[in-house]
Amino acid sequence: LAGDDTEQQHSANLDLVSINNFFVNSSMPVLQSTWLNYYKIIFNANMVLKQLETADATKVVNKDRHIGEAKFLRAQAGIG
Repeated sequence: LAGDDTEQQHSANLDLVSINNFFVNSSMPVLQSTWLNYYKIIFNANMVLKQLETADATKVVNKDRHIGEAKFLRAQAGIG
């Protein structure tokens, strides 16, 4: 459900007007770019995790923290 704070004027962007009115189409550029960005985040997080997997913990400061942050970002993007 839309909250009260979503009432903004988006007349210049018809996609945002449609989304505000709960009419969405998967071919909308704003949705396609949003999902593309989520997939980029997931890809980059996976790359970080892969590199950290073989990294020497004595040379990487806060290795566990970096792993946790990468997993958090990946999960956050996955539920976008």
